[in-house]
Amino acid sequence: MRAQRVVLIGLLFSFAATSPALASSMRWAGTLDFEFAAESLSPIAFTGSGVATLNGWSGGIHLTALRIAGGITGSATAPVTDPEMATLLSVRATATLGTGTLSPFSPPVPPGQPQLTRRTLPVRGAVRLCILLPGCDTAIPLALTVNRGRTGVGVGGLLTVGGFTSGTAISLEAAPWTLRTATLPIPTSGGGSATLAAAGWLHGPATLTSSTALTGGSVSLVTPVRVTSDAGQAFGMFTRLTVRFVPEPRPLLVVAFGASGLVALAWKRIQP
Repeated sequence: MRAQRVVLIGLLFSFAATSPALASSMRWAGTLDFEFAAESLSPIAFTGSGVATLNGWSGGIHLTALRIAGGITGSATAPVTDPEMATLLSVRATATLGTGTLSPFSPPVPPGQPQLTRRTLPVRGAVRLCILLPGCDTAIPLALTVNRGRTGVGVGGLLTVGGFTSGTAISLEAAPWTLRTATLPIPTSGGGSATLAAAGWLHGPATLTSSTALTGGSVSLVTPVRVTSDAGQAFGMFTRLTVRFVPEPRPLLVVAFGASGLVALAWKRIQP
């Protein structure tokens, strides 16, 4: 009888501690990727983790709002091997995920309308266009956000900085996050243009779409970014944020406690 009580208490604590329907915050692990349109530029990826607020303070199993306060930061360099971008030797990105809220995720919005009406989550930092000399000693820095994060990557708008010669400027055109397909027109070597696309997605545990705020659920958002210069050089990239909700360490210990109770009960029953 005592072993049965141990099992019951352990399982009740396990359910209460791990029930995502009761939680308004959840741990996550994720990546922030810069996926360059040019084949000569390798992707840059940063990883991190943190705690997100889901659906305000009400919780629930259906993801309707997601608020993230940082958790991803890093710096990396991608070398440029395209001879058409002769003076551009590499691209160095330093990025930090800001604080912002994305919503609504459900119910689904009809096609032709924005999937997310509140979709501000800035990516702060800078892209340094390394030119002329190896090691990025000579570079054109281009901020990813300005005006306290109200314009730029993950927010939208146009950023422009001056170049090294008179009349030359570098501009970054960004957009807010989307779950839908984002498109990016880029110039081709023959003087024409091509349109690239990248899509976001939303999955619950085991790819179920009806329980996206549970542990095991994941969200992937994209935003297109195009960098151009008055001298005619241009490159584009998709910024992708992928977040996966992961178990809390403490509930895992409680589950183990409940499981140990089951083992104890089974052992008691097989004793003569």
